[in-house]
Amino acid sequence: MRTASELPPRCVVDGSADVAHGQRTRRTRRAALACQHCRRRKVRCNLAIEGPPCVNCRLDGWACVLPPRKLPRCLAPKHERDNDRSSESRLEDGAQDTPDTREQARDNNAACLKPAPRQIPNSSSRESIASTLVPFAYYPYLTVPNLHRLPPSDIAYLDSQKCFNVPSGEFLETLISHYFLYVHPCLPVINEAEFWAMFRQRERGKPFSLLVFQAMLFVASSYLPVEYVKRSGAQSIISLRDTFYKRAKLIYDFNLEDDQLRLCQAAILLTYRCCSTDQLSNTMWLALGIQHARAVNAHAYHRYPVNQKTTRVRLKRLWWCLILRDRLLSLGVRRSLQIHPSHFDVASHSPLMCEDLEDEVHASEVYDATTKKKLIEILTSQCHFAAAVTLQLMTVYPPADPQNLEHALALISARTDDLRESLHYWESKHMIQVSPSDSRWHHSVVFYCQLTSLYYQSARLVLYQYISFCLSAQKNGESTTQDLEASELDLMDALTTVNERVKRFVIDGTAGQLPIGVVAYTVAPQILLNINLRLSRNDIDRHRQEQLLKFYTEISRLYSIRYDVAYISAWIRDIVRVFDASVSRCGLGPSKQRDQPSDGKSQSAISTVDRYPKGGLSELLSRKPAVYFELVAVVDYSISTGRGALEGPCSFTNFPSIESLPRDQEPNPPKSLPAADSNSEEAVVNEPPSWSEMETLQEVISGECDFFSLDGMWPVPASTAGAVLNLSDNESTQLNDAPFLQESSAFTDSLWRDLGLCGE
Repeated sequence: MRTASELPPRCVVDGSADVAHGQRTRRTRRAALACQHCRRRKVRCNLAIEGPPCVNCRLDGWACVLPPRKLPRCLAPKHERDNDRSSESRLEDGAQDTPDTREQARDNNAACLKPAPRQIPNSSSRESIASTLVPFAYYPYLTVPNLHRLPPSDIAYLDSQKCFNVPSGEFLETLISHYFLYVHPCLPVINEAEFWAMFRQRERGKPFSLLVFQAMLFVASSYLPVEYVKRSGAQSIISLRDTFYKRAKLIYDFNLEDDQLRLCQAAILLTYRCCSTDQLSNTMWLALGIQHARAVNAHAYHRYPVNQKTTRVRLKRLWWCLILRDRLLSLGVRRSLQIHPSHFDVASHSPLMCEDLEDEVHASEVYDATTKKKLIEILTSQCHFAAAVTLQLMTVYPPADPQNLEHALALISARTDDLRESLHYWESKHMIQVSPSDSRWHHSVVFYCQLTSLYYQSARLVLYQYISFCLSAQKNGESTTQDLEASELDLMDALTTVNERVKRFVIDGTAGQLPIGVVAYTVAPQILLNINLRLSRNDIDRHRQEQLLKFYTEISRLYSIRYDVAYISAWIRDIVRVFDASVSRCGLGPSKQRDQPSDGKSQSAISTVDRYPKGGLSELLSRKPAVYFELVAVVDYSISTGRGALEGPCSFTNFPSIESLPRDQEPNPPKSLPAADSNSEEAVVNEPPSWSEMETLQEVISGECDFFSLDGMWPVPASTAGAVLNLSDNESTQLNDAPFLQESSAFTDSLWRDLGLCGE
């Protein structure tokens, strides 16, 4: 037997020949994952290391596409379950493709092999977008935990509804980018840093719920450009929203997800659902989200020890997102809070801060670090705002049965100062103000600052309406009259500021980025602006109100493109029609306009001192408060219950029933008046918006429509305006001293109860 020294050189143990040269033979390791392009070229792919696109696809200008994964056995057709799985197993394990497999992959994925996009596509591009749906198993991170528990019939039904399919390619990238651009900054339900690492497959093995993924796509679809959606194959943004919502809701209803935290995340995102056939779904999803959050003890996040920081922060962001949605929904749709101070005292706990979201600052793919930090500061400001309006919402929209009038009047004097001080303290300490002309900040920073300001001014409007109602019901002295006048000034100031915010959204071109909840914030100001136009005394005021209504017309048009809110236009028309009937029935009819004094300088000085001279809503609120407060009650009742404008309780006695009005009757549009003389000093005081600011409203300002309806929703053609406005010289509508029905204590009590219904 020969020894090792006698063996041939090629048989030497341990490769000593290579060792002699300082090298060791090492077997080449195969990549765990490779894209289609690298498989076809038979070259090494670094997709699993650096994420898509790999370096080869990036240099060659091709889309980095993964090979299709095999469907779960329960989803695959029966004839495919019996086929040999060797070829697809080799694909998943990174093995070499056979010639037949490579040829089949070339045919099936030829459409996907296009130049890789370098950025989010521009909506002006006319190229078609490939939004092909793929099974969720195509993406290794998407999971459906309870899929194996469903019977085949349920799986077949869900598959027929495309619940197991998600978009792919460029369309999916655009949806995800728009989600983190417009939804995540003020509703950080998920961790952005963890999501991008999972989405880019930099971290493997972390699952993500298909339910939450479909809910994200549902919310993000509202912010896509219209032309982009049409080129993707969808009929409209509304239909695309409905499609994603239906898929997410079916997954939720069939209990395919069992993680309470994931269920809560999906429910929070689905609170953005509201349509003409399901107007209360946002509140329903919020209630479900609170239940799921309590199941994982999110309301007790502060009790977790410091060494469990990850769990503590995850639950904290979840619970504060629920608080934000609860406060903003209550303020917008006039419903009572679902997270009461007795359940969780927001004032005694710190809100979401920068240290809670610090891992997202440098991980965002849509915002730079500086912008991300500023957006987190705005989020913190909104959390403080949610705490500031909690007592106000509990007072104005009580969760229990509304209190009687005497008890409320006894509390209002004690609570008024606290409610005012709470809002004033938030404005002075936590409100972030950024000028629209400041070029240092990203446009999203300016947008979210203006959106937060809209929430704040809407809270002021609700507060001073409530205070004015309680003070007008007291009528017990000169001090009450002075307080009422001061409250009226604050109310009109809040209404004017809301109009300015709406105007700024349209001028800046950011009205299309507003969330669906803002629709409710603009209904009451729009109706009040319409009524103010009807009661305006002089030509300058009427011209100014018409100009502001044009901005509401434009923002309503943008709403109708993205959200199913056409029923709100019908509400506004009905309420204005009923108000017109009340004007003619109750002694608020037209009277001849008083002659203007010849002393222009003195009148200009008076207008400068008194920002809101008596006339319009201010005079209506002073002389006939019952009309104003019942008008507000009707608006609040419609928004809170989702019913028609006048399907409310019979105690709305000042307004006639909508059935008593002729069906063909429409509110008369205001008379078109010439612009005031530029040399007039009064015109300078009441200067309407300049035409340069109206560049985005060319279609509205064009000569095709000279007048606007009172609801601000539809223009009146110029050809028919002459027939509609065949009026006499005594044109202006003014208030007289005729009694307006009976303003008794019984009526006040009934109106108080109906105001309380808005919180039910």
